[in-house]
Amino acid sequence: MLPSKYKKKLAGLRRRFLAGLPAREAEIEDLTATLLEHGPMPNALKDLYTATHKLAGTSGTYGLNALSLCAEQVEQLLEPAQHRRPTEPELVRILVATDILSEKLSDTIAAG
Repeated sequence: MLPSKYKKKLAGLRRRFLAGLPAREAEIEDLTATLLEHGPMPNALKDLYTATHKLAGTSGTYGLNALSLCAEQVEQLLEPAQHRRPTEPELVRILVATDILSEKLSDTIAAG
């Protein structure tokens, strides 16, 4: 169990993380829109992978396990896209998963 001074510090960090979720949601939505408009662009796929990887880890750290799991699922779909161009069905799965992640982010933001 953490001493109270560390609990307060962790609570403050969690609040700051939650306050930054709208920007993370916007980033993920922008990258998803780029993929929808232009297809599987390597830089967009890489940036989306990085964003979901960070979100998965940090969400878990702050006890947002459902969000972390959802981000991890997107991350796992994107991982092979780091090494080769995804097929059309793979891209569709990525886009659907990022849409679900955006919904989960919206729910988390609304719950505050």
